[in-house]
Amino acid sequence: MVDSVVDAGAVGGGSSPQGERIVGFWGRRKSLFGLLIVNMLLGAVTFGIYRFWARTRLRQYFWNSIEIDGDILEYTGRGLELFIGFLIVIAVLVPLAIGYQFLSLFLQVNAPDLFTVVTFLYFLGFYWLSRYAYFRARRYRLARTVWRGIRGGQDGSAAGYAWLSFGYGILSLITLGWAVPWMTVELQKYEVEHARFGVENFSYEGNGTELLRRWMPCGVVVTLAILSAIVTSVVNWAEIQAFMAAAAQVGDGSDEFLTPPSSQLISMYGVTMALYVLAIPLYIYYRLGAFRYMLNAASLADVGFVAEFSGWRLVGYGLLNFLIVIGLSALVFALFSAFGVLALFAEGEAGTVDPALAVVGIILSFIPIILLIFFLPMIGILFFYYPSIRHIATTLRLTDITSLARIVQSSKDDPRFGEGLAAALDVDVGGF
Repeated sequence: MVDSVVDAGAVGGGSSPQGERIVGFWGRRKSLFGLLIVNMLLGAVTFGIYRFWARTRLRQYFWNSIEIDGDILEYTGRGLELFIGFLIVIAVLVPLAIGYQFLSLFLQVNAPDLFTVVTFLYFLGFYWLSRYAYFRARRYRLARTVWRGIRGGQDGSAAGYAWLSFGYGILSLITLGWAVPWMTVELQKYEVEHARFGVENFSYEGNGTELLRRWMPCGVVVTLAILSAIVTSVVNWAEIQAFMAAAAQVGDGSDEFLTPPSSQLISMYGVTMALYVLAIPLYIYYRLGAFRYMLNAASLADVGFVAEFSGWRLVGYGLLNFLIVIGLSALVFALFSAFGVLALFAEGEAGTVDPALAVVGIILSFIPIILLIFFLPMIGILFFYYPSIRHIATTLRLTDITSLARIVQSSKDDPRFGEGLAAALDVDVGGF
C-alpha cells in the first residue's frame, strides 16, 4: 500500500542543528488512486455498504504514510466495527426521526406556534448531538492509532464536550461572533488535554486573546453580515410577512401567484449575502491559523510541536480542487446537453423520432452524471486531502522526542464500535 519512502533530505527529515526532528511522509498519489478506484467499484457493487471498509483502508493508507522518528503510524480500526456501530445508532435514530415527523405533522395542523418552538428545539438538539458524535468519533480514531506498539486514546466526556460547544455557540451568537476565538481555544483545550498517548496525556497552553487578532478580519465581516440581516428583516418586516403568507397559500393549492419582492428587499438581501460570501475565505484563513496555533500550543511529556505549514499553500490546494470540480461539472453538463439533444432530435424515416437513437441518447446523457457522482469524492482526496496531509506532516517539527521512551501502554478499555453516530449524522472529523 505504501510504495516508497520520500527521501529524508527532500522533506526535511532527520535531526536539525537544534535537535529537532521532522516528520516524514510515505506513499504516492498513484497508489492512492488505485486504492480509491477499488473502493469505488466495491462500493458500487455493494450498494454503498462497503464504504465502512473503504474508509478503513483509506485511513490505513494515510496513517501508514506518516513516519515519526523512523517508525510509521498504524491504524488498527476495522470496517466491521464502523458498520456495527452505524447499525446500532440507526436502530435508535430512525424511530426518533419517524416520531418527530409525525409530531411535526400533528403540530402544524393543531398548534402552529408550538410547531415553531419544537422545530427550533429540534435543530438545537441536532447541533448538540453532532458535537457529541464528533467527540465520540475522535475517541475511536485515537484508540485505533498506534505508534511503536503504544496506542492513543481520548478521555473526557462526550456529553461534557457537547455542552461546552453548545454554550460557547450560544455565546458566540449573542456577541455577534466575537466569542469565537475563546470558543476555539476552550474546545481545543478540552480535546487536547483529554487526549493521550499510552498513559501520558497531552498538555495545552493557549488563550483566546492570542487568536483574536487572526479572527478580527472575519469577525468584522460576520458582525456586519448579522447586523445587515437584522436591519433587512426590521425594515422589510411587513413585506416579508406578506410574502410568507402568500407562499403558504400557494403551497395549499391556491391559484394565486407570488408577487416578486421589491427592489429594496432584493438589494438589502444582496448586501447580506455578499457579506456572508466574503466571510467564507476569511473563516478558512482563521481556521488554518487556529489549527497551527493548536499544534504549537500542545505538548506531550517534554515533546513540543512546531507547525510550519503554509496556509496559503493549503488554500491553493483547496482552490485547485474547487476549479477541477467546477471544470468537470461544466464538462458533464455539456455532454448531458449534447446527448440530450441527440435523444430529442433522433429522427428516423419520414421525419419521425427513431426510438433506438432516442434511447441511446438518453443513456449516454446520464452516463457522465453517474461517473461524476462516483469520481467527485476521489477528486477531493487526491487533490486536497493528500497534498494537504503531506505538506502538514513534512513541515511539522518535534522537539525532545526521546522523552517518549518512558511512556508505556495504557490499560484503559478501547471503544468496541466506532463512529456510528458521526456516520449517521454525516459529521466530519478531519475528513474520510
